[in-house]
Amino acid sequence: MRRESPGTLRNIQEIPRAIRRGEVSPLYVLFGQERYLLNRLVELVIEALLPESGPWREMCLEHLDGETATVPELIAAAETVPMGAPRRVLVLRDPAFLSSTGAVNPVALLRRAGEALEAGDPSRALELLYRALDVTPMPLTDPEFRSRLHSLREQIAEEDPDLLATLDALPGQLADLPVPESSGNGSDLETLLRWVQEGIPPTSVILFVLSEAPPAKLLSRLQSVATLANVDTLKEQRVRGQDAVDRFLDDQIQRAGKRIAPEAARLLRHRTADDLQALVDEIEKLIAYVEDREQITVADVLSVVSDESTVSLFDLTDAFGQRKAPEALRALHRLIQQGEPALKILAMLTRHVRLMLQAKLLQQEGTLPRVSPRLSYSAFREGIYRQWPEEAVSQLPQAATLNLLKQKPYACYVALRDANYYTTEELQSALQAMAEVDFLLKSSRISEHALLSDLLLRCLGSLAPAQTIGR
Repeated sequence: MRRESPGTLRNIQEIPRAIRRGEVSPLYVLFGQERYLLNRLVELVIEALLPESGPWREMCLEHLDGETATVPELIAAAETVPMGAPRRVLVLRDPAFLSSTGAVNPVALLRRAGEALEAGDPSRALELLYRALDVTPMPLTDPEFRSRLHSLREQIAEEDPDLLATLDALPGQLADLPVPESSGNGSDLETLLRWVQEGIPPTSVILFVLSEAPPAKLLSRLQSVATLANVDTLKEQRVRGQDAVDRFLDDQIQRAGKRIAPEAARLLRHRTADDLQALVDEIEKLIAYVEDREQITVADVLSVVSDESTVSLFDLTDAFGQRKAPEALRALHRLIQQGEPALKILAMLTRHVRLMLQAKLLQQEGTLPRVSPRLSYSAFREGIYRQWPEEAVSQLPQAATLNLLKQKPYACYVALRDANYYTTEELQSALQAMAEVDFLLKSSRISEHALLSDLLLRCLGSLAPAQTIGR
């Protein structure tokens, strides 16, 4: 018998029913990439925990900012006794202290630091600035602080230039504050696990809502102190030979009193890539489109669900990554026609090449395995993703957006898969060529389309589209 993975669900009502029976866990970890199911499960769990509606529920339900909230803040909120109510529910989405590396979002933290200063709370602003820089409290004149500040400035300039003024102003505005003492009690995660094991106050329930599964080691530790729920396992189930997506699609259509032709259902699934939230959104459009007509046809789906006359930046990076020059040039032409900024197109291509180069170098030193283009995404996610040594993460850039091993599973899979089609030298040359085009886009009057087309031909022209490289 196949062993069930942690958090396997048999149906979406499993946990809400247990709560209504009085089986309440102090901590729930709800996770999965299927956002429709995840959001629906969160709604059902909150409804079961706080069955009363109106102002009372609003007083007992608190959403903390997962990007900036710390474990001490969470503990303080959980240990605050709710007034006039038996229970309070705290919800955190994708808290940084539960990420695979404990990585924070410095852009979000810096923004919050500026907001705290404007609100008259400089001590909070200083704490958020230290966290954005990922340093322990130290004098603002310390060389390490200045070095981290310089590195963060480079990242902010690339990701959110509007925040540069905030970053430049904060050190001067906070210079007179005393340096706060460091807690010295270990990481946020260790503090959290110790606190949970000692016992969350019975007046509080915590919901961690994660857009992807936690690392296996963390999942194992959480399993002993929390109720886990992986919503993606609901999508994998089959009943009487029908898969979960077909059942979901049929249910949504039947609830609206409609029918859908089998060919139309297959086309709808293809165009939404089996994303349940996208299915819900497109079915709503289709129902409005057909009005009183009972049957949804292929023609309806072709008319309503986004057609193939538009492309995305990911269509271009996919074609580029697999050295499919004709497809890449067509995608570029359509993107330019759609009004996509040339610098944004170049930035996406540059990012993909950087990630492929990181993959190639880590593969060459034996840290990462070679991922065959024939390996499925699900097989990669289950057997390879996050199985690399922890120290490998620190070999790459600190910024999450620039670090291959801090990417979400699919982005990591694509970079490793596409690295097969290039040599290390070709990827390095591509980055140099992209830097040259970036300069020309900003300083010359040469056609943007011509510059980018020439770049694609230079990078993709030396190999046939289907050829892969083992070196």
